[in-house]
Amino acid sequence: MKIKRTLIVVVVGVGGGCGSLESEDEVPSTTQAALVQAATDAVSTATAATAASAQLDSAVAPLPTYDLQIIGPLQGSVVNVETAVAINARGAVAGTAGGDAAQVAFRYQDCRVTVLPTLPGAQPATTQMKASDINDDGIVVGTALAATSPIYRAFQSDGSVTTDLDPAGTQIESGYAVGPAGIALGVRSDPGGSPALETAVYFLFGKAYPLDLFTAPTGQVLRVNSFAQGCRGGIRCGLHMNRSFNVVGGAGSFGVVSGGGFTGWSQVHGTGYANETDVLPEDINESGHIVGSIGLSGTTRHAFVTYNPAGKARDLGVLHGGTSSYANAVNDSDDVVGAVAMSSGVPSRAVIWHNGAIADLNTRVINLGSYVLKDAKDINDHGWIVGTAFLPYQGSTTVGWNRAYVLIPRGTAPYSCP
Repeated sequence: MKIKRTLIVVVVGVGGGCGSLESEDEVPSTTQAALVQAATDAVSTATAATAASAQLDSAVAPLPTYDLQIIGPLQGSVVNVETAVAINARGAVAGTAGGDAAQVAFRYQDCRVTVLPTLPGAQPATTQMKASDINDDGIVVGTALAATSPIYRAFQSDGSVTTDLDPAGTQIESGYAVGPAGIALGVRSDPGGSPALETAVYFLFGKAYPLDLFTAPTGQVLRVNSFAQGCRGGIRCGLHMNRSFNVVGGAGSFGVVSGGGFTGWSQVHGTGYANETDVLPEDINESGHIVGSIGLSGTTRHAFVTYNPAGKARDLGVLHGGTSSYANAVNDSDDVVGAVAMSSGVPSRAVIWHNGAIADLNTRVINLGSYVLKDAKDINDHGWIVGTAFLPYQGSTTVGWNRAYVLIPRGTAPYSCP
């Protein structure tokens, strides 16, 4: 559960659009940090009771069954890859469709797909736009390929207008997450795009502001998100935030979490296994509970959850026959979604950890048909889940089509498309 509720603050568009903050001139420079803190206070007050109620409901509710809604293929499109990466409280979905040469970002709600307009100045012959997140106002953020240097740009879009989050920026930038009031999170790097030089930033008033560096227990001073290995578009790259602007990410091999309003960093501890190599948080809910994955010997990774970043994390394990697991998102009911990598030649499986127990989401869908749910990338506070489904070609386990999907818990809301 990335960012799920609308902040009750009177604000208007970043850079002239998209329902965010208007301009730096409208707010004194000394209030930049205060504005973020005010957002933090307002959201925390509004959501504390909701989060507590959601946790109580989750503790007594059994794991539901789901109706599957496939998104696409996009009308008139010949692209063969689609994935849904984020869902907001209203059920609006952000995702990406396309192949290696061209990609489009889309927004989906009420059975209707809107392809987001390209960023002005984008490369027309090789349009590449990847969506990363969507807030409750329907603002989508992500990364677009520009026509000139810096070649990658962080964008925001309301479905009608797409704008650069940092129009005057001279370095490569990617948009990863968007919160209340359209305040966005991402990374910035040198023009060479070196993963080692990526730094977390937040976007405010049409500018990018770097987040603090992290001082590791070893004494090293590290850039946050340097562990993301150059992931473009923020499709679960290990840098996200909750509604109070607590950020989780990676710094070298360390997992980190910030205080509210982007302030300070603390280490997120792993499981304490002797063969643990790194900790990569992926999401944080309003109670401060953090999920992600830990690296173990070789290429193995295990999903984790921690309720206290200073204490030991809990290994969430894998499905029978699985080799690695990944936790991508957590909602305020502490339901965790992600994926389990299976043995060679078998597609991965989308999973949910409900009340601490793992379940293959493929076994919970009423109308699955021939699809295989490969991953679950996000879950909102209503329990709606999005991700990628695989449609095999003539029974193959490796050849077929990827499609974006939404899972709706049966009985929670009417949901059907013509």
